Amino acid sequence: AFFETKLKDNKYHWATEQIRLHKEFDKLLVSGGLDHRMDEFISSKVIICVNTSTTTYF
Repeated sequence: AFFETKLKDNKYHWATEQIRLHKEFDKLLVSGGLDHRMDEFISSKVIICVNTSTTTYF
């Protein structure tokens, strides 16, 4: 019973922490605080796609 209680407490802690982190992330998205990071991320994905793609001519 002791271990089951501790396991439940631990899962509850992680669940509440995830909720807190999601709320913090949502606030950052709304504030525009992550806009420059999203631009960097998208740009890096475009570069990876361009570098790894091959051009095929038909």
